[in-house]
Amino acid sequence: MRSMLIRWATAAVTMCGVGACAANLPPSASPSLPVPPPATSGIDRTVYVRWQLADSFDVLPDGKCAGRAYFDEMRAGVRVQLRGDTTGFSNETRATARVERQPLRGKRALGDDGVYCVIEAVFEPSMPDPNGYWLKFAGSAEREHWLGKPSSGTPFGQPDPPPGYGSYDIGSQACPTLRDLPDKDCP
Repeated sequence: MRSMLIRWATAAVTMCGVGACAANLPPSASPSLPVPPPATSGIDRTVYVRWQLADSFDVLPDGKCAGRAYFDEMRAGVRVQLRGDTTGFSNETRATARVERQPLRGKRALGDDGVYCVIEAVFEPSMPDPNGYWLKFAGSAEREHWLGKPSSGTPFGQPDPPPGYGSYDIGSQACPTLRDLPDKDCP
């Protein structure tokens, strides 16, 4: 008789868990299991461009900067387009710009004051291009700039990211000498 009562109680609990007792919970809710976070990719899909202007830029009151002469469209908020060399796919983003004073490491070139206008843009291409990218600043009279193949910047001993993703660190100087002030026009 006792075993019959245990079977009946077990059947009642099972029925309650499957049927009517669970009717008060939404179908996807579970009181004991947390909701998993959305799936994310372990691959960093960004292409990072950092462009340092050594001269021909204006320092703005808010700590930002804007290029002059040859760099006339390089400033904060400008639309920047990245185009894959072989894929032809384009991505667009807005640039940031700031004045950066670089600390002296070793011997600095004669006349170099260590003040640069740093323009940055981060892209997330849907398809990598292992052959490299072209960059264009909106409104610039200059044609696209060839960036070449990106560097992965991967630390030693770490796996390389998929080809086509990486970073560019570029420096430009329009004037023939670093003694020229940043606000000088040097075409």
